[in-house]
Amino acid sequence: AGRRLLGLPFAADLSGTRAAGFHPPATLARLRDEAIPAVLRDGAWTGEGALRRVDGEEIPVSMSIVAHPSFVSGEAPYFSAIMRDLRDRQRAEAARRASEARFRAIFDHAAVGVSVVDAAGTIVEANAAFHAFLGYAPGELVGRYAPSLSPPEEGAVTRGPVADLRAGRVAEVTVQKRFIRRDGVVRWGALTMACMPLPGGETGILGSIVDVTARREAEAALRESEARLGLIYNSASDLMFLLRVEPQADGRPAYRCESVNDAYLAVTGLTREALVGRTLREVIGPEGAAAAAERYDLAVATGDVLRYDEDVELPAGRVVVETTLTPILDEGGACTHLLGASRDVTARRRAEAALRASEGRVRGAVEASLDALVICRAVRDADGTVVDFTVEDCNARACALLDTPRESLVGEGVLGTFPGLRDNGVFDACRRVAATGEPYHAEYAPVGPRTRARWLEVHVVRLGDGVSVTMRDISEQKSVE
Repeated sequence: AGRRLLGLPFAADLSGTRAAGFHPPATLARLRDEAIPAVLRDGAWTGEGALRRVDGEEIPVSMSIVAHPSFVSGEAPYFSAIMRDLRDRQRAEAARRASEARFRAIFDHAAVGVSVVDAAGTIVEANAAFHAFLGYAPGELVGRYAPSLSPPEEGAVTRGPVADLRAGRVAEVTVQKRFIRRDGVVRWGALTMACMPLPGGETGILGSIVDVTARREAEAALRESEARLGLIYNSASDLMFLLRVEPQADGRPAYRCESVNDAYLAVTGLTREALVGRTLREVIGPEGAAAAAERYDLAVATGDVLRYDEDVELPAGRVVVETTLTPILDEGGACTHLLGASRDVTARRRAEAALRASEGRVRGAVEASLDALVICRAVRDADGTVVDFTVEDCNARACALLDTPRESLVGEGVLGTFPGLRDNGVFDACRRVAATGEPYHAEYAPVGPRTRARWLEVHVVRLGDGVSVTMRDISEQKSVE
């Protein structure tokens, strides 16, 4: 082993070789000034030095030198030396020092708070970020009892996880707990812990902490907002549903139900299990899905709110629902969801149809009347005084009688079209009817080129905020009289 260490052949003859030739000058000086005097005085010496191999490489070694008495009286004692190659140990120590330097750099300059706590719970090290998180100056927390930095009830949060770490059941654990800053403000921190060897063979806890106060406050606000939304969502009488838009390889999206409200279930008779998580095709079949997807695709493509009516077959029978589709867009403007709200408008649509039919019948009756009919709305000034009337509608008989086309009557002021009404008292009569509701009846001879009749019989009744004027040509009757 000694020959290998020196790089000598196994069979090399070392007789008469001086040991000094295998040591560099620094080691020779130490042997001369320290080691040999100690061996002669104490009989042995242990230290470190270096050997110089035959190829010139210097090798760090540990040396143990022992003195042996001479067999010939009066001669110097013999020395024996045991040397051990220290290169592996020195490489390991260099690696350890480099590792410690890296750890120290990370520990000291980490953006997150880092601390080391011993088995008694005392903080033995803490970096600047940890001190800043708790509002202390660097170094002030060293020696503090770590649990004292949190409310007493938070001890239960870390007790079990720390026991698991020390027992080796887990290698790392993360908990969220409250911490009390120096100014008394409570902050939330996500604390990640792992075991760490300490000097003296003790095992400590290395902890890194991230301030999650803002995140927890945002999560709490989100939960509160979602709770309010859920309350509104499920208490709404409209049928509400939320569809997730799922892009497909062919470019057309698929639609999957994410939620429905209670009203939707009550009206349709379906269960959440039959709807939530299922695609449109799975819920209403390929044919129905294709028809619905045309509207959904339009809302997704345009990003605009879409409203439409559709006939739906429900357990209670066939109904008409009015649906509003609202696209929900992400920050990039892409549609991720569709929120639908459907309302049963069957009764309203039937009423509207009945009203249209009734209005049609009324219009037919009005147009079939032998009397001229003009409906007027009052025009008032700032004090509420009627200053004119605007023609809102008239029948064909009125247009013929007044010799004026309908488009020249509807929307026009009465006095502007027939100024003579102010002079013959008809305008003032219409004002009284609008004010009192008492009908007016009269016969008069119109003045001006606007009418073909020489005599008119006029009936005026109040209608809303205006009057209805019925006129009949009584020129022939007056001629007979």
